[in-house]
Amino acid sequence: MPVPKGQRYGGRQKGVSNKIGREVRELAQKFGPASIKGLIDIAQDENEPTAARVSAYKEVLDRGYGESAQPVTGEGGEGPVEMSVTKIERVIIDPKNPDAESVSTLAAAEAVPGRARRARSS
Repeated sequence: MPVPKGQRYGGRQKGVSNKIGREVRELAQKFGPASIKGLIDIAQDENEPTAARVSAYKEVLDRGYGESAQPVTGEGGEGPVEMSVTKIERVIIDPKNPDAESVSTLAAAEAVPGRARRARSS
């Protein structure tokens, strides 16, 4: 018997967190302070390879201040990213005669967000 659309049976109920994920997170948080101290020890140890020290510093900073924002810029590294859609086309082909011209075409020469002009050809 098919399940009616929008109804769920079984599985975790809405709003109930994943129990295993919660347990793992709680366990990891117990080691949080020691882990940060270990990363700082690696970062400050001049006998460690430079790559390990940089990586440790990065992790400490990410934990303390959050990851740095990644800028998204347009062409040339300046301004917003600009995109334009020049043509949207839907072609319906007659399955009995696939070599014939299209039955209907939806095309937009200049796409405007949320709008498209209809052009029909026979």
